[in-house]
Amino acid sequence: MKNCGCYLLSEDNVEIITKLTTKLKEGAREGPRAEAAKSLGRLGEDAKEAIPILIEAMKNDQSARVRGRAALALGRINNQSAVADMISVMMNDKDEQVRSRVAWALGDLGEIASDAIIPLKEAVKLDKNKDRAFYFIISTAKLEGSKSEAFIELQRMLDNKELETWQIIRFKDLVKHLELQDKIDEASEGITSFKEGAKNVQAEVQSLRAKVETQSDGQVKTDLLNVTSILQRMIDDQQKTIERQEMTIVSLNEALRDLVKTHQQAISDPRITPEQYHEFREQQPKEKWIKRNLFGLIGAIGTLLGGIAAVLGWLSSSLGWFG
Repeated sequence: MKNCGCYLLSEDNVEIITKLTTKLKEGAREGPRAEAAKSLGRLGEDAKEAIPILIEAMKNDQSARVRGRAALALGRINNQSAVADMISVMMNDKDEQVRSRVAWALGDLGEIASDAIIPLKEAVKLDKNKDRAFYFIISTAKLEGSKSEAFIELQRMLDNKELETWQIIRFKDLVKHLELQDKIDEASEGITSFKEGAKNVQAEVQSLRAKVETQSDGQVKTDLLNVTSILQRMIDDQQKTIERQEMTIVSLNEALRDLVKTHQQAISDPRITPEQYHEFREQQPKEKWIKRNLFGLIGAIGTLLGGIAAVLGWLSSSLGWFG
């Protein structure tokens, strides 16, 4: 096994990557070079070592087809080191299709390509071709989310029937992914709210216990001290639960990134029909897994938040007993 960044690659994969990068650098014919770039993209993050060679191909290969394929591959390898060069090529390459493909690839990279948002918006203004503008707009929407001007513009274009079939498929795919991402973000915000509430409860419990300690010994004092101990254990248990939920959030985000990449490869063919796209989605167990876990996660966080609110209310009343 060979260590490649955060991944362990088999010797077979290392050999494959070496052969593909050699073909991309030294291949005499356009076709094999383009296929080599495409194959490296399919390897995803495992092909991290090929990034410098893919960047070189994207910038300087004499073939526009190869430059475009190299850009798409960089979008699938998911590494921020290529972003600056990708932005430069998107703004300056003489071939319009290469610029469009780089724009699409930047959108594939997600938040690590946030530096591309302003250049993407500039590119839309500079290019009046509607098909190419679509790539710039949808990539901006991928990076800025469902509340962005780019997303709203795509929705307007859809409502006004300005999008072609292949564009509708890509936009609807983005809509579904952003809906899932919004739900994951909602759950993450719920966890943040719980942590803030738990911190307040912790302070209130400590304050109550301090006041109870000043009271004369007796059954009431003993009972209240027992209650504060129970509340503290409950808070500790809830915090352990929320730590597990945080790990679930991480897993959901990773699963969604994988799902998006799988879908991007499936819809990369402009000839795909709505029926084929629907059939493809129905065959994706990961999407169902994400939805199922999200439903359970949001419900669990809601229960925890409700519990925190109830405890805070009880503590507020309890503290009132002591003035």
